Amino acid sequence: MRNIVNSTTTRTQGWQADCWNWAKARMPFELYGIQTQHMAFCRALSSACRLKFHSRQFHDEAVAMFEPSFGH
Repeated sequence: MRNIVNSTTTRTQGWQADCWNWAKARMPFELYGIQTQHMAFCRALSSACRLKFHSRQFHDEAVAMFEPSFGH
């Protein structure tokens, strides 16, 4: 994975707009604080913008990582 320079948290106002803007620009980014209710948003975003999406546990919170799919 490339170096991630963009990140936000689900606790920040406007996090959905930030994610959409980065996704449309095909920039890699991370979303901290995801919970079950955020997974549908993550799947829809990755599908609509052809991004690879995976999540991991970081300390006490889940993090979703997005990056452009190669060849697209």
